[in-house]
Amino acid sequence: MPDAVETAYGAMSCINAVPGKKFIVIVDERDVLIRDEAANHAVQEEYINFLRGMFKGSEPTKYLHLAYNQANQTVSIPNEEIRQEFIAAMKRNRWSELIRFQRESEILF
Repeated sequence: MPDAVETAYGAMSCINAVPGKKFIVIVDERDVLIRDEAANHAVQEEYINFLRGMFKGSEPTKYLHLAYNQANQTVSIPNEEIRQEFIAAMKRNRWSELIRFQRESEILF
Protein backbone atom coordinates (compact mmCIF):
# COMPACT_ATOMS: atom_id res chain seq x y z
CA MET A 1 0.00 0.00 0.00
CA PRO A 2 1.48 3.40 -0.92
CA ASP A 3 2.40 5.60 2.06
CA ALA A 4 0.25 8.40 0.63
CA VAL A 5 -2.94 6.38 1.18
CA GLU A 6 -4.61 7.70 4.33
CA THR A 7 -8.24 6.61 3.96
CA ALA A 8 -10.08 3.31 3.87
CA TYR A 9 -11.65 4.12 0.51
CA GLY A 10 -8.21 5.07 -0.83
CA ALA A 11 -6.89 1.68 0.27
CA MET A 12 -9.84 -0.08 -1.38
CA SER A 13 -9.14 1.81 -4.61
CA CYS A 14 -5.52 0.62 -4.53
CA ILE A 15 -6.56 -2.98 -3.95
CA ASN A 16 -9.15 -2.72 -6.73
CA ALA A 17 -6.46 -1.48 -9.12
CA VAL A 18 -4.52 -4.76 -8.79
CA PRO A 19 -5.73 -7.16 -11.50
CA GLY A 20 -7.31 -10.30 -10.11
CA LYS A 21 -7.66 -9.00 -6.55
CA LYS A 22 -11.11 -8.99 -5.00
CA PHE A 23 -12.15 -8.16 -1.48
CA ILE A 24 -15.19 -8.11 0.75
CA VAL A 25 -16.13 -5.29 3.11
CA ILE A 26 -18.40 -6.15 6.03
CA VAL A 27 -19.70 -3.28 8.12
CA ASP A 28 -21.35 -4.60 11.24
CA GLU A 29 -22.91 -2.41 13.91
CA ARG A 30 -22.76 0.56 11.55
CA ASP A 31 -25.05 2.49 13.86
CA VAL A 32 -23.06 1.97 17.07
CA LEU A 33 -21.51 5.45 17.13
CA ILE A 34 -24.81 7.09 16.32
CA ARG A 35 -26.44 5.19 19.17
CA ASP A 36 -23.64 5.22 21.74
CA GLU A 37 -22.25 8.69 21.04
CA ALA A 38 -25.55 10.52 20.64
CA ALA A 39 -24.29 13.55 22.56
CA ASN A 40 -20.93 13.73 20.75
CA HIS A 41 -21.75 15.51 17.50
CA ALA A 42 -18.10 15.76 16.41
CA VAL A 43 -17.67 11.95 16.57
CA GLN A 44 -20.95 11.43 14.71
CA GLU A 45 -19.99 13.88 11.97
CA GLU A 46 -16.58 12.25 11.53
CA TYR A 47 -18.16 8.79 11.34
CA ILE A 48 -20.80 9.91 8.83
CA ASN A 49 -18.08 11.46 6.68
CA PHE A 50 -16.13 8.19 6.89
CA LEU A 51 -19.19 6.22 5.68
CA ARG A 52 -19.81 8.74 2.88
CA GLY A 53 -16.21 8.35 1.73
CA MET A 54 -16.47 4.58 1.82
CA PHE A 55 -19.76 4.11 0.02
CA LYS A 56 -20.89 7.22 -1.85
CA GLY A 57 -19.62 8.87 -4.99
CA SER A 58 -18.08 7.65 -8.21
CA GLU A 59 -14.87 6.13 -6.79
CA PRO A 60 -16.51 3.57 -4.45
CA THR A 61 -18.87 2.37 -7.19
CA LYS A 62 -15.80 1.19 -9.08
CA TYR A 63 -15.23 -1.51 -6.48
CA LEU A 64 -18.56 -1.80 -4.65
CA HIS A 65 -20.68 -4.26 -6.63
CA LEU A 66 -23.26 -5.46 -4.17
CA ALA A 67 -24.69 -4.20 -0.89
CA TYR A 68 -26.91 -6.09 1.51
CA ASN A 69 -29.09 -4.35 4.07
CA GLN A 70 -29.85 -6.86 6.80
CA ALA A 71 -32.39 -4.58 8.49
CA ASN A 72 -34.82 -4.75 5.57
CA GLN A 73 -33.25 -7.79 3.86
CA THR A 74 -32.64 -6.10 0.53
CA VAL A 75 -29.75 -6.23 -1.90
CA SER A 76 -28.72 -3.33 -4.09
CA ILE A 77 -26.21 -2.96 -6.88
CA PRO A 78 -24.74 0.53 -6.50
CA ASN A 79 -22.54 0.35 -9.62
CA GLU A 80 -24.71 1.53 -12.50
CA GLU A 81 -22.80 -0.43 -15.15
CA ILE A 82 -23.08 -3.70 -13.20
CA ARG A 83 -26.76 -2.99 -12.41
CA GLN A 84 -27.52 -2.45 -16.11
CA GLU A 85 -25.69 -5.68 -17.03
CA PHE A 86 -27.76 -7.55 -14.45
CA ILE A 87 -31.03 -6.01 -15.71
CA ALA A 88 -30.12 -6.76 -19.33
CA ALA A 89 -29.35 -10.39 -18.48
CA MET A 90 -32.72 -10.67 -16.73
CA LYS A 91 -34.53 -9.21 -19.75
CA ARG A 92 -32.71 -11.53 -22.18
CA ASN A 93 -33.52 -14.53 -20.01
CA ARG A 94 -29.81 -15.31 -20.06
CA TRP A 95 -29.98 -17.52 -17.02
CA SER A 96 -26.45 -18.81 -17.58
CA GLU A 97 -25.18 -15.27 -16.99
CA LEU A 98 -27.17 -15.05 -13.76
CA ILE A 99 -25.94 -18.45 -12.61
CA ARG A 100 -22.33 -17.35 -13.31
CA PHE A 101 -22.98 -14.10 -11.40
CA GLN A 102 -24.34 -16.10 -8.46
CA ARG A 103 -21.41 -18.55 -8.49
CA GLU A 104 -18.88 -15.72 -8.58
CA SER A 105 -20.69 -14.13 -5.63
CA GLU A 106 -20.51 -17.41 -3.70
CA ILE A 107 -16.77 -17.58 -4.33
CA LEU A 108 -16.35 -14.06 -2.98
CA PHE A 109 -18.42 -14.75 0.10
